Amino acid sequence: MNGRDRRNLVEIARDLPDPLRYRWEPKTEPLLWIADAICGAVKQYVLGEDPQPYDRLCSKGVIGELRHRNLP
Repeated sequence: MNGRDRRNLVEIARDLPDPLRYRWEPKTEPLLWIADAICGAVKQYVLGEDPQPYDRLCSKGVIGELRHRNLP
């Protein structure tokens, strides 16, 4: 996770009705690799860059329906 990712999370969290809690961990934590890969696939899908990784995750039942909103 880089500085831009952190800024985006903080910006989005400000608009949530309940506080968002998150622990910043180094990339040496293997469990974070999974979350990072899934977030990367969703990002590519949302931005229209490459839908294939997201589609594969959906077809395998790893993730379900995506609900998102565009930020101002």
